[in-house]
Amino acid sequence: MDMLPPSTLTHANFVLKLEKLRVFQKNGRRAVHKPLLILFALARLQRGETSLLCFPEIEEKLQQLISQFGTTSDAAHPCAHYPFWYLKNEGFWQLTHTDEIEFRHGKAEPKLTWFRRVRVEGGFESELNDMFIRNPDLINAAAGSILQGAFPSSMHEEILDAIGLDLTFFAKKTRREARFRTDVLRAYGYCCAVCGYDGRIGDQLIGVEAAHIRWAQAGGPNDVSNGLALCSLHHKLFDAGGFTLSPENFVIRVSHLFAGRSAAVREMYERTGTSPFLPVVKAQLPGGIHLRWHASQVYRD
Repeated sequence: MDMLPPSTLTHANFVLKLEKLRVFQKNGRRAVHKPLLILFALARLQRGETSLLCFPEIEEKLQQLISQFGTTSDAAHPCAHYPFWYLKNEGFWQLTHTDEIEFRHGKAEPKLTWFRRVRVEGGFESELNDMFIRNPDLINAAAGSILQGAFPSSMHEEILDAIGLDLTFFAKKTRREARFRTDVLRAYGYCCAVCGYDGRIGDQLIGVEAAHIRWAQAGGPNDVSNGLALCSLHHKLFDAGGFTLSPENFVIRVSHLFAGRSAAVREMYERTGTSPFLPVVKAQLPGGIHLRWHASQVYRD
């Protein structure tokens, strides 16, 4: 196996590596394959199993996760062996059978058939694996860091359920994030831009949230022009790529992949081509640069 020298990996420098792993690459391209694989391995440890994953046994599940949470509108079929291979460059992931690698011609990664034929296994470096076993709370800390660094909060619950990871953590909100929420909700009249929902109990607004158009994890600013006021349902649907707004005229575009038999789903399709509720102040309108990012990186079309 490819192993780090003894005593080189601690919890502190592992956290630093996770910070660097927050993998929105240049030009804002989504690349969350590695975080999903790490979360998958952490879930194994949490259940008392080894983090060592046999590629042929987890390939289909990992492909499903990448398709569900990581594939962009112009991506090809998800390649589960890419994160399995390239994660070893991060300094905490090991692979078996590296002495008999079969590389693709002119490529930096091995053939997919090699992963399957020799049943390559990958997992956390043994020292880190032991660290997690001794202190299970570190699993929560690592998983929380991965989620917050790579995915918007509206997607966390679905990702945890899909992976089978039991996690309770609380994201710390900065003052800038709190101001962003206040400014966005005020600009949109404290109602959902899509359906107009504005429910309250007394003076408390219930279920209307400030959504980032370009995710904070992808460098999106805490500006009103990068925000939409959305109810909880439409916030989740927006972050999942179920709909977007046209950068040219702000009309609603609903993904053909969004489906269901309920009246609420039919109503969402009926909103295709219609205009949402928007701020009256021009400077507070959704920014075209952010909408183009969402349309190309999140919207599923």
